[in-house]
Amino acid sequence: MNFLDWMNMNMIIDIAFLVFSAAVVWKMRSCSKIIEMHKQAIVEMHGNIKVIDDKSNVNSENIETTKELLNATIKNPLLAKRNLKK
Repeated sequence: MNFLDWMNMNMIIDIAFLVFSAAVVWKMRSCSKIIEMHKQAIVEMHGNIKVIDDKSNVNSENIETTKELLNATIKNPLLAKRNLKK
């Protein structure tokens, strides 16, 4: 193997390494963009969960009130009807 053959083979290996490195860097960047997108989605969902929790507290109060009115109606329908007319 002479010097020119050795340099030619070395250049092919160098070019292959550069192409492989560029592909790895490109893939890592695209994965990091996807990871950032998922992080933002998680943060947004966490905010939505807080809103839902706040709404569920209000809904639980409404449910309590509805249960009380339903119990009053079951116990005395005439009184409930009079209270409804008021």
